[in-house]
Amino acid sequence: MNPRLPTFTVALLATIASISPTNAVQGVLSSTTVLRTMVNSGQYYGGCMAQLGKAINTATNSPNCPGNWVSFSCVGLYTSKEQAFHMLDHAQLALALNKSVSVTVEDTKKHNDYCFAQRIEIIK
Repeated sequence: MNPRLPTFTVALLATIASISPTNAVQGVLSSTTVLRTMVNSGQYYGGCMAQLGKAINTATNSPNCPGNWVSFSCVGLYTSKEQAFHMLDHAQLALALNKSVSVTVEDTKKHNDYCFAQRIEIIK
């Protein structure tokens, strides 16, 4: 038996144990507006998105999301297509009525680096 094998195994296990797991950050962006919405026919950006009036990383818990666009995953990857289009409808309604929204995102679910919005709420 190779005497270096147990030492190597112990060192490898110690290295693996010291690596911290990646945790999802769920953030809520409150009292922002919808600046525009977008629908595309391909797989890019999850098929539909909304541009918000605030940067996503300014939400509570500072999720790791670039810019101010969120995806509703209209291609059906992170939610059903029906639910995604309902969320897009809410964003379009808020845009048309110039109402504020509250949006919840999780930074481990992304389409082309843009975070998935798992909830959108119109604020009166």
